[in-house]
Amino acid sequence: MRAIAVLCLVGLVPCLVAAPLLTAYRAARAPVIDGRLDEACWQGALSAGPFRLATGEALAEAPTVARLCWDDDHLYVGIEATEPLLDPVLNMLHLVKADATGRGAAVFRDDSVELFLQPPGGAYLHFAANSGDGTYEGRGTDASWDGAWQCRAYRGKAAYTVEMAIPFAELGGRPEGAWRWNVTRHRSQAKEY
Repeated sequence: MRAIAVLCLVGLVPCLVAAPLLTAYRAARAPVIDGRLDEACWQGALSAGPFRLATGEALAEAPTVARLCWDDDHLYVGIEATEPLLDPVLNMLHLVKADATGRGAAVFRDDSVELFLQPPGGAYLHFAANSGDGTYEGRGTDASWDGAWQCRAYRGKAAYTVEMAIPFAELGGRPEGAWRWNVTRHRSQAKEY
């Protein structure tokens, strides 16, 4: 099984670090969490990508891009997962899996994206969503944690997008300093991470 992942630090304010850095800028207006990345905050956000296979030997076949921004209350995450099988002309939409539904769903066998996020000095948090309406959240390995966050996915003709709003109150951090994060994607039909 192949895997894709991006690992870097998120700088919510300018800082100097000796690791890959993605600066998340303050959003002038919060995005509407509808799964579509069409608001101005996403157009101006810096992006992380392209993703590599987790084994590191090659770029992923289908590109994935992650973007971040924030305001006083939330960290916003937007992920675009290019998927050629969503082209309606191919008649292969059924191969893009979104079988798990609702909160606390086991989305990991579906076409999905995951976010691992660790504020300075805090435990890491795990957020995941499939290309439908299934979501998952956990604190470390504790899947019983029920975080107050919003997430929506949207399926287009060439990609699916996932939009998240995570309250800083849930993260135990403020929008400052360098945060560790990791974004992964699973393509079920390609058996690729």
